[in-house]
This record gives sequence, C-alpha cells and structure tokens, in this order.
Amino acid sequence: MLTSPLYHQFFVFGLLFLVTDVEATLVPMSFPWTNYTALNIVSGNRGLFVNIANEPMTLRLDTMSNDVHLHNKGDCDSVSGIDHVRCVGLMGTIFDPQTADSSLHVLPKDQWPGNGSYGLDSSHEITAVATANFTGITAFQDFPIVVWSNRGSTNRSAIGMGSSSVFLQSLKDKLVVPSKVWSLFFGSRSQYKPMDGVLHVGGVDESQFTKPWNNFTSSQAYIKSPCALQVLMEDVILTYENGTRHSLFPDPAAVVPACIQPEQSHFTFSKEMLKLFNMYTEYVAPNEMNYTGQVYPKDKRPLMGNLTIILRNNDYEPYETVIPNYEFVSDERGQDSVEGRYVVTNDSNIQVAVGPGNWFDRNGNVVPILGGVFLSQNYLLVQSKTFSLARANLVKSDPKMITVLDSTPDRGDKITRGALAGGLVGAIIFGFVLGAVAIYYGRQWLSSTQTPQTGETVSVRPGTAILDWERQELQGDALRKSIASGESIQRMEPGHVTSSRY
Repeated sequence: MLTSPLYHQFFVFGLLFLVTDVEATLVPMSFPWTNYTALNIVSGNRGLFVNIANEPMTLRLDTMSNDVHLHNKGDCDSVSGIDHVRCVGLMGTIFDPQTADSSLHVLPKDQWPGNGSYGLDSSHEITAVATANFTGITAFQDFPIVVWSNRGSTNRSAIGMGSSSVFLQSLKDKLVVPSKVWSLFFGSRSQYKPMDGVLHVGGVDESQFTKPWNNFTSSQAYIKSPCALQVLMEDVILTYENGTRHSLFPDPAAVVPACIQPEQSHFTFSKEMLKLFNMYTEYVAPNEMNYTGQVYPKDKRPLMGNLTIILRNNDYEPYETVIPNYEFVSDERGQDSVEGRYVVTNDSNIQVAVGPGNWFDRNGNVVPILGGVFLSQNYLLVQSKTFSLARANLVKSDPKMITVLDSTPDRGDKITRGALAGGLVGAIIFGFVLGAVAIYYGRQWLSSTQTPQTGETVSVRPGTAILDWERQELQGDALRKSIASGESIQRMEPGHVTSSRY
C-alpha cells in the first residue's frame, strides 16, 4: 500500500522516469570475442578474456546456464605433460582458488547471490564472489562465480547467458549498459579464414549483419533441457563436392528441435541423423586405423562439400544457413603440446564439424547442438522474449552501433531503438518535466484527500489508478521504457533457467 506522505510516492514515480532516461543515454558495451588471436595462457585463444581474482581466464558463452562457472584447477592436477595441456583444453580454462587474490570470498550457498549450483560433488564445488576485471572495459567487485569439478564432464569454463544471466544482470544493475539485450558476432575458427568476434550488451552493430531478421521465441520447451535458445530444424542437407545432396532427416515430414549453444563449436545431431551422416560420408569406425570422433582419412573430403541447415522461424517460414566447406572441413586439429593452442596436429587427415553429443535431455536423448560453426554464418540477437538471426557480414567495416532496449526487430530495415540521437535530449527533458508535474499535482491531490482537522490521509477515490511498485513492477518498467523510447514495447522478465546439466 502507499504510505504517507503520499507525495513521496509521486516523487519516486518521477524519479523512475529519470532513471529510465539515464539508462537511455547509455551506449552498448562491447567485449572482444577471441577465436584465434594468441593469448599468453594455456588454451587462451577462445572466448572472452577476463581476470577473476587476478586469475587470467578465457570464458565461452553458455546458453544452458545463468552463472559464471569455472573449472577447478584440481581437475587437471592428477595428470602432467601433454595430458595436462589437453585436460586444460577440454575445460576451456581452469581456476586455482589457492592462488587467487584477496578479492575471492567463499560464501555458503544460502548467502551466495548466484542462481544455483550444478549439483556436482560438493567437496569440489565452491560458491564465491570475486573481482572480475574485463581489461580495458569494466571491472566488477563481488561478482558471483561458482568453481566446480567434474573430470568426466565436457562442460567448459563459461559465462552463463541463460534468461536469468548473472553477468547480464550485473551489467544492468551497475547502470553501464542500457539493457540486458545481447548480440553476438561469433567470427570464425576456420583453418583458412579465422576471424575474431565480439559480444555486444545493450545493442547491435549494424555493420556486422545483413537483413532481414528471422525471429524465434525464447525459452521454448521443444527439448527437455535448460537451453534458452531452442529452434526447430526443418531439414539438414549434406552436399557433396559434385553437387549431390542428401537429407539427414529419416522422416522428411518431421521437424527436429535443437539448441543454439556458442560454448560448443561443432554440430551435434540426433542419433538417427548422425547415423545417416556417417553413412553418406563413409565414416571409418573408431577401432579402424585410428580415425576417431570427427576425424576422417583425407580421401573422404569429396563427400563433405557443405552443410545446409533449414530452421522454421516464428512466421513458419524457412530460414536457410549454408555452412561453406572452409568452415565445415579442416585438417585434423587439436591442442599443441606446449601451450595448448588450437593448431593443425595431422595434415594427413581431415576433421569435420560434426561430432558426438555431449548434452542430453532428461530422458537421456542427445540434444542436437548448433554451435560456433553455425554462428559463424549468423548474427545472433537475444532479448527477453525473442531471439533473432540475420546473415553475418564477414567483411570487416566500420562499426555502426545501435542501442536496443527490448523489442522484436522487424524483418526488414527497422529495428526498435532505445532513445537515439536527439531523442535522448527530449527524453531527459520529458523525464524532468514529468517528475516535476507529478510532484506538484501529487501535493495538490494530497491536500484534497486529507481531513482538514487531523491531516490524516483518507482512502483513494474510486477509479484512481495507483501503481503498487512492488506488485506492478514489470508493467511499470515496460511503461517507462515505452515512454523513453517513444515506441510501444512489450516486456516480460524471463523465467529462471536451471543451471543443472542433462
């Protein structure tokens, strides 16, 4: 309920508009995404570089979790030499709580501000806060992290980008970005055309994609998995170098759900799809001639021209992505024995960007994954209720940043923007005027609703609309953002995505 004096509530109402105006003046924040640039740490050539408690890390993005999760150094202490390097490569990077600086504070789980643990061996799981320094960009104190161990897991150290991401919420709470909207130009890890990428929070870079947008609904439940970016595949087509095409769908009328997951690079398909892929590529079984996983003899290359992924967007229209040969196939690659960098390890073999599944749903079925190779050709925009894909522009050009609050982009030329250019000044002035008017009329209204003899506040008149900011926060936030941007915005806070693995 509203408390006396009532004009304080109107004053708060006015200030909330001013806060929104402050947010509208903020610009998107960009974080370099490293794919091939050498860094001076083991396996430090993929992801976002950050110092956590003075420990250098490169973190991938994980759309199946919300927390910043780091592999404990103890995971790799039992092995040495090349096995240690490969272990670190598998984990992404590792965190050593014993050498971390004094900013690391271990907290009981019931006092930890993160979103939840991973249900792993509690003796190797540490919930903590620490200083996270994205060098040259921003630094956070008391940033929530979870350090955990699981040698049998293929999960990497990563930043959770689920619908309740701690990373995105921290940026928003510190008023350093205009919104929790994020977009990713993944770049490429290909052998012949590598390119670093960039993560933007609070907007998009229009120089990095070409329209139209294809929109999808976030947090769908096609798969019994916490993946926030689920899509339906209408077909996946393998094309030979001679042009022969083979569908990997056993049933041409079926649709197959998949998860967009930047943490993984290669494609993962269902068991039925992988069986067809192995048949069409004349896959050599792992127990024959040391060809394992994604590795083939070089004479099979003509069977791997390119791969076409056809998704169904929200308009029930097909959205087609062609993965070119240079992204789809390379020489055999892996970590080197010295620094763990991702290099060619055997140029007599080839390696294809299709591999076994590492994620499973609650029923034990493989979750098909569209990973970094898929995103090499697509620009990804993620908002609270929707996410969108557009063709990635792989030709470097001058940045053209656009602030995005939270709205689904049109398929054509227009994308809803959050108070741009001259509109910023108008929004700020409007906020001050509205706040002043609210205070003035609030006082006038207060005096008209008080009993002259006692000065006590009486009940609100029937039909008077009063926002209870605790109960109506979401509606109020949407209203304030709509006024700030000058456009109609529908906003819904995303639901919690559990961070357990399936």
